Amino acid sequence: MTSIAENCYNGPSKTDAPCSRFYTTFFAAYLTNERGLPQSTAGNLWALIGVLSVFSGLLWGIFSDYFGRKAGLIAIFALQCVSLLVFSRATGFGGYLISAVLFGLTAWSIPGVMAASVGDHLGGRLAPAALGMITLVFGMGQALAPGVSGYRADLTASFSLGFLLASFGSFLGVVSSLFLKLRRVNGVLAESGSA
Repeated sequence: MTSIAENCYNGPSKTDAPCSRFYTTFFAAYLTNERGLPQSTAGNLWALIGVLSVFSGLLWGIFSDYFGRKAGLIAIFALQCVSLLVFSRATGFGGYLISAVLFGLTAWSIPGVMAASVGDHLGGRLAPAALGMITLVFGMGQALAPGVSGYRADLTASFSLGFLLASFGSFLGVVSSLFLKLRRVNGVLAESGSA
């Protein structure tokens, strides 16, 4: 007998954080198996996410250049939080569409903003090591989140709780980003996690 997660898994995805990894892994399965949407509709929504996501890194890179890394991360995590919350609670196409648009606009944005932030904070000499550590932590989350979420889906016969928890994880990203502070690096004012 196969589990709900095995039946629903729609393939690996390379994303930027465990919360978005859950979204990309179980998106189509949730819409078709739990919400009753035709596969073609779920596929069209996924295609929309794909088109929008092409521009997400550039969009948020420019945003963070103008408004700061802190503002960029807060906005990205907030939009992903709303996207995941709407997706977990929506019962109609309009909610799924809103979620897909918000997710698509932010899908691949965190790595670029984090790379720029690390460069701002640490300079060119230490930035690669710090970015490697960030990538390692993200990778651990990406490896663990789908399995844990799939197991939880097997226990509850639903992915709804997983999307709700992923939304909470993005909310924690918003809260964490609020604590970024400004400090001087090489004579230039830059944002910092702690003074």
